[in-house]
Amino acid sequence: MDDLAILVEPFRLWAIESNSDEVKKVLSFASVDKGMAIVPDIGKLKELKLRLLNGSHTFSCGLALLCNFSTVKEAMRNEDFVLYIQNLLQKEIIPAIIGEEISIEEAYDFAGSVIDRFSNPFLDHSWKSISFNYTSKLQMRTIALIEKYTLKQQIAPQCMALGFAAYLLFMKDADEDESTISYLWDEYDPSELVDKVLSNQKLWNMDLSIIPGFAVAVKTQLHLLLNYPALEVIKRMNDSHK
Repeated sequence: MDDLAILVEPFRLWAIESNSDEVKKVLSFASVDKGMAIVPDIGKLKELKLRLLNGSHTFSCGLALLCNFSTVKEAMRNEDFVLYIQNLLQKEIIPAIIGEEISIEEAYDFAGSVIDRFSNPFLDHSWKSISFNYTSKLQMRTIALIEKYTLKQQIAPQCMALGFAAYLLFMKDADEDESTISYLWDEYDPSELVDKVLSNQKLWNMDLSIIPGFAVAVKTQLHLLLNYPALEVIKRMNDSHK
């Protein structure tokens, strides 16, 4: 038995930007480690991580908290929540990011590793911690996805809209609300609030209300979340993707 045995999570990514044969020679072990990459440009790997890993975390965070899941691994024990994550990744985020730089095979391979990481039973990754700086994380990780998906598919992304609606509802009672959304809940009805938040260019660096169909989709999902348990709304979303 190895006295130095340790546990590590199966997901890992060590990307080194280099075009040097000498670097590849010195770090020759990279050729047998799928979690390590030595590439001339790490831009593609950064995009894959930002959109598929970080983006799916951010879209699903509010929903998980509304479902009363404390940790990511707890949420991944629920089949309906797992199916939502898979639909979000495979049917919305991947179609948004594939193109000349990222192939569909690369995107699906990375998405698979994301599911593996979320399901790791040895990680106690708190949804509450993921919700810190929620608004800025949404702006950085997800807004481009909403815009690209709608442009490519000519319809609004429904899983993303549900994630955004859950964010709005979670922020209603947030302890720290740098975006003042909790105050907007006191002044406007839900439909008006969606319009106010989406059109706030200071938050998103663009007017999200002009993205075709997105405001309507967010309003629909927010109405459902206000009237039904979050898990039931998730099940409805999953059924619509069958």
